[in-house]
Amino acid sequence: MEDVGNVDAAIRAQRTQRGRWIAVLAARQHGVVDHSQLLRLGFSASAISRLVASGRLHPMHRGVYAVGHKAVSRNGWMMAAALGGGAGALVSHRSAAALHALMDDSRPIIDVLTAGKRRNRATIVFHRSGRIHPDDRTQVAGIPVTSIARTLLDIAEVVPRRKLVYALERAEKRHVFDLAAIEALIARSHGRRGLKALTAAIREIEPEAQYTHEGMERLFIAFCRRYEIPLPALNVVVDGHTVDAYWREHNLVVELDSWEHHRSRRAFEEDRLRDVELTPQVLRITHRMLTKGPDELAASILRRLSASPSLAAIA
Repeated sequence: MEDVGNVDAAIRAQRTQRGRWIAVLAARQHGVVDHSQLLRLGFSASAISRLVASGRLHPMHRGVYAVGHKAVSRNGWMMAAALGGGAGALVSHRSAAALHALMDDSRPIIDVLTAGKRRNRATIVFHRSGRIHPDDRTQVAGIPVTSIARTLLDIAEVVPRRKLVYALERAEKRHVFDLAAIEALIARSHGRRGLKALTAAIREIEPEAQYTHEGMERLFIAFCRRYEIPLPALNVVVDGHTVDAYWREHNLVVELDSWEHHRSRRAFEEDRLRDVELTPQVLRITHRMLTKGPDELAASILRRLSASPSLAAIA
């Protein structure tokens, strides 16, 4: 017969190992775990109850626990809400917009998108979606959340227009605005109430959506003439790349970011990589800069052109 002491030691070692597994899992999930995860780690329902009774687990929602203490961060509450929505659930709507840093959300409520029907809880509002498209899924700090495109469409149905416009502007400033992703989402979202509001908001913040690159060039030439800025050479090759405008004497390049420039994150990154490869200083100009802040833009360009000619250009 096996020694009782050896059996007890084995049990204690097993419990210690499982305790470490909980700690590792909680560290990945901002300090929270759910019931189904604990079961997969080998804990029985009664063992989980004992962990709660001993204070090692602290219930947050039904079946979701904080590990070790109750001081959970905002991201921890976001993760707990997603776990509370069941398999495949995502933080969504205004809560997702806050996670993506597109807008502030001080509500105690967290929005969660689920594939099935769920009853709302004290601090969670569940939004049902029959099927969540794979492209609508992403993560922020390890928290499952709706993609930026899906988030923008969702909040278009629940926030005032000014807040939607603000969220779009934040997406642009953070360089996460992806028109191609939004267009694909719109194409598969027939009947959504937010489509009209989202489309109108995009047009409001980006009037250059109506401009081709050639149209932007004509607008830029008119701008230069209006402010008596010497006309640059247009569409010339510099360091092996064709650039939109170039003042050789000052080694200054202007690139005109038309709406086409915003169509994807990949296009944005490729343009920035090209900027790094160019020897001249690169100034990127948008339609909004040409039409809503032309005085400041003209002053900036004239300051650059009034500086001493570039030695690199002279050489």
